[in-house]
Amino acid sequence: MNSLFNILTILLFIFYVLPNNFINCDKDLYKILELKRTCTPAEIKKQYRKLTLKYHPDRNRDNPKAKEMFTDVAEANEILSDPKLRRIYDRGGMDQVKSHIEQKNQGGGGGFDPFGGMFGRYH
Repeated sequence: MNSLFNILTILLFIFYVLPNNFINCDKDLYKILELKRTCTPAEIKKQYRKLTLKYHPDRNRDNPKAKEMFTDVAEANEILSDPKLRRIYDRGGMDQVKSHIEQKNQGGGGGFDPFGGMFGRYH
């Protein structure tokens, strides 16, 4: 009886507690870049440049969150500025993007990542 209770408790934890706490852990890339889902590549590029200036760590030495935002903006740009990754993100979210990148990188070398972004952060 005690082991049945333990199994049910574990199942309850797996199916109800974990998803509710972690399902929204991925950030909305469009919100990070302050753009609509219908934005054009030119709008992504323009907004990326604007936000990297706004959140650049050298300009925000007193704001500890600026570095995190700067990194988030760079990662959002990496995905949304690549037409293939953007389609994957729009269809399946970050989980699908991560899966795609892992499959792509299984053949050997990793991708070039000037900001230390998605290739290092999501593995």
